[in-house]
Amino acid sequence: MKIKKRAAFTLVEIMFVVAIIGLLASMATGNYIRTREKAQINVLVNDLRVFASAFRLYSMEQGDWPKSQKNRDSYPESMEDYLGDAWSRPSTVGGKYSWTHRRPRNPVRKEAFIQIRSDGRKNRIFASKAQLVEVDSILDDGDPKKGDIQVRGSNRFYYYLKVKNQ
Repeated sequence: MKIKKRAAFTLVEIMFVVAIIGLLASMATGNYIRTREKAQINVLVNDLRVFASAFRLYSMEQGDWPKSQKNRDSYPESMEDYLGDAWSRPSTVGGKYSWTHRRPRNPVRKEAFIQIRSDGRKNRIFASKAQLVEVDSILDDGDPKKGDIQVRGSNRFYYYLKVKNQ
């Protein structure tokens, strides 16, 4: 009896191809994760710039900042038309946006800030310290302990808006 020889791959060849595919997949996964993190940072920076512009516009039109936000699940008073729907969604780094206006001791200066805050188990801030420092370096001075952007602990991120009275 004559046995026909079939054209087929050896086990070593198949293992080599699987190893190459695994290597390519691991490289693609790393690039995907870095790209996704960069996109999250860019969306956060853009949202903060839009929000800051909206609050500054309100301040110029009304002569004062809006009142502090009492309920974090709603818009600051009179700000719904200025902010759009991005304010009501969780930020791209986790946490919820909130607004606080406080009057400093110096009456010439008005201070207010946008805060991203974790509220327990849901809406936690999941960005790494390095990502928040990158946001700080884009919008401010790169030091999350001082300046207009400040990170406090693992669950609070502040963007201070400062405008002098005219």
